[in-house]
Amino acid sequence: MLTLFAALFVDDPPLPPLLASYLPGYEVSLAGAFVGFGWAAFASFVAGRFRAWGRKLVIAPSDALSPPPRLDPGLGLAEGVLVSAP
Repeated sequence: MLTLFAALFVDDPPLPPLLASYLPGYEVSLAGAFVGFGWAAFASFVAGRFRAWGRKLVIAPSDALSPPPRLDPGLGLAEGVLVSAP
C-alpha cells in the first residue's frame, strides 16, 4: 500500500528501499507495488505452511494417545458413519 501511495502521489520517490535487495523486481512504481504484493503473498504462503507443519509436529504425538474414531454401522449405510468415541 505504501509503495502504491508513493508511486501515485509522490513526485520524487525516495531512494530504492531495502526491499529491492530481497525481492527481485520490486521498485517504487505501480508495477513494483504489484510485484511486492506477489512476493508478500508467496512469503505468507510459505510462512503459513511452515507454521502448519510445526503445529502438526507438536499436536501429532498427542493424537496418538487418543482412541481412534469408530464407525457406527447402525444407520444402514454401507460404510458406516464416523462418530466420536465416548
